[in-house]
Amino acid sequence: MKILFAFSALSVAMLSLAVASPAQESAAASPLEIAVTYGAQYAISTGNNNFWLQGGSAEMHHRFYRGLGVVASVTGAHVAGNATAAPLNTVTTVFGPRYTISTHKDRLAFFGEGLIGEVDGFDSSFPAGSGPSGVSTNGVRSSANGLARSRLGGFAPSYPTEDPISRTSSC
Repeated sequence: MKILFAFSALSVAMLSLAVASPAQESAAASPLEIAVTYGAQYAISTGNNNFWLQGGSAEMHHRFYRGLGVVASVTGAHVAGNATAAPLNTVTTVFGPRYTISTHKDRLAFFGEGLIGEVDGFDSSFPAGSGPSGVSTNGVRSSANGLARSRLGGFAPSYPTEDPISRTSSC
């Protein structure tokens, strides 16, 4: 819950900075970037219980000093249960710094980021404690949370346009 409040506060701050920032000449140079994506992850587990975890994410990035900026991301994923496996739902909230280097005329941008936050799993089966099974604190619970961290980089080719929303793709 604290992470959700922090993400909400960070979102409001980033939108406020974007409104207060002076207008830019091109969409690629805009200090605020918003992305909505779809994602699928293939999980391989023991006992041939492999599954696809599918969902989406929303991410905001604001550059505030040259290439240095801040990123906030919320990702949700789901897989339905079946006869041999429990369903699983996750929500991951992370934020942190991003450094971006743009090429000539902002045609291509390379970035690296380090994010930290929280992942919440719910509506599934998670272990509750360890040790002998006769202890009342051991067993299974329906929700759990933990530390989420991510270090990654990538590139985003930009396609200049006259529209206020730039068309970019990234990996």
